[in-house]
Amino acid sequence: MPTEEVVHPVPEADKHCPKCGGGSFSHLGYEASVTYDYVPGHFVRRVHKREKVACRCGECILTAAPSPKVVARGRYGPGFAAFLVVDKCADSIPIYRIEKRLGRLGIPISRSTMNDVLHDTAECLAPLVERIEQRVRVAEIVLADETSMRLQDRKKKGFVWVFQGRDDLTDALLVRYVFATDRSGETPARILGGTDGTLVVDGYTGYNVVTDPEGRRRGGCWCHARRKVYEAMLAGDTDAVHGLDLIRSLFRVEHEALVRRIVRTDEHLALRLDKAKPITDEILRWVQGKRGETPPKTPLGEALGYIERQWPRLTLFLSDARIPLHNNDSESALRVVALGRNYAEPAIMRSYRRPCRESACSVLNAPA
Repeated sequence: MPTEEVVHPVPEADKHCPKCGGGSFSHLGYEASVTYDYVPGHFVRRVHKREKVACRCGECILTAAPSPKVVARGRYGPGFAAFLVVDKCADSIPIYRIEKRLGRLGIPISRSTMNDVLHDTAECLAPLVERIEQRVRVAEIVLADETSMRLQDRKKKGFVWVFQGRDDLTDALLVRYVFATDRSGETPARILGGTDGTLVVDGYTGYNVVTDPEGRRRGGCWCHARRKVYEAMLAGDTDAVHGLDLIRSLFRVEHEALVRRIVRTDEHLALRLDKAKPITDEILRWVQGKRGETPPKTPLGEALGYIERQWPRLTLFLSDARIPLHNNDSESALRVVALGRNYAEPAIMRSYRRPCRESACSVLNAPA
């Protein structure tokens, strides 16, 4: 980062020797210490002056081309547009709070103008959204999840879906956000319909439309299974503790692979077969043993039923090292949406909004 040196000289009034009473001192150097500070961001007003030249023949005048803009004839540059996108989408800061912060910096810009800039930026980024969707569709392993979102023009909530995969050539992470007005299987069908590979999700039936028997293989999520067992323990069922210990052992195997830096390799698969396979066998025996003596409507009974129904999906990770143990990464990708819900109060939702294309809005994680 940029480094600024601040020199602190000894004041002349302090140059007095307590030993001899003299005042003549020679320079010995400096004692250095480092602090980190924050300088508030600032805006720059750029005046673009396009040169005009005329041919000596008097018949031709040329003007330099203008600099590229996010919006034709717009007043705000790409740096300001990126600043708004990061604040609103990556950090979940609502527009009205950005308006207040800019006001403290002496920048009187309205939230309606910032919403215009956001929407125009989304339109510019729409080709990137389409390209990411194409790459996600062909990804061998895809993680998916969805979360609700309040809408300002209807009582029924909408949903933001996330589909996450990795590029087969570069291993780069690909994340595609999709806004939909409902939670039906129409969205996963549109994004992943007719594709091959593996889809790692929870037990929600909305993904059935793109999974087996004719679609993608479906991997289960051990975090969702553990969550149900944990809720049974909170309800006072001591038998759930043993199940939690077994599931924890599975995650310890994955942690070992991470420490050894063999994740998604043949060595990782060998480690799973050697250490995780016996654990899953023990979990199945525990589930089947407890099912007969546990009422199905109790918290533990529901947890055992979930694990038993999801068993082929929960053990799919034993066949491919690239299949994760859970879909936590896709859940984490939706945290920005969940955080934004904290600010979605009716007064805030009444801020300026205009219609826009779904594909453009999806890149900004929001329908408005």
